[in-house]
Amino acid sequence: MVNYTNRVMTALESAMGHEIAWQDRQERAVNSAHFVGLGFPGCVICDQNKRVIYFFAGMLGSCHDLTCLRRSSLWGRLGFAQLFENGQYLLGDS
Repeated sequence: MVNYTNRVMTALESAMGHEIAWQDRQERAVNSAHFVGLGFPGCVICDQNKRVIYFFAGMLGSCHDLTCLRRSSLWGRLGFAQLFENGQYLLGDS
């Protein structure tokens, strides 16, 4: 199982920046409008085509979602002000 997990993580890491990338303001607006019809107005968890837009690994599963976000390279690179517009949010698991 560990071998498969490592292979998936390696594939995801190699796609960062060109296949997997955080959405810009316009893309997030289109994406969050799509999720209104699904009962999640403002959600930017993935894009409207269910493609991953960002991932972060390396934290224990018991860490709080916000702690993981704050320790991610996305947070360090952009900061909260550029991640979301008013009313936008991510869905996370507990």
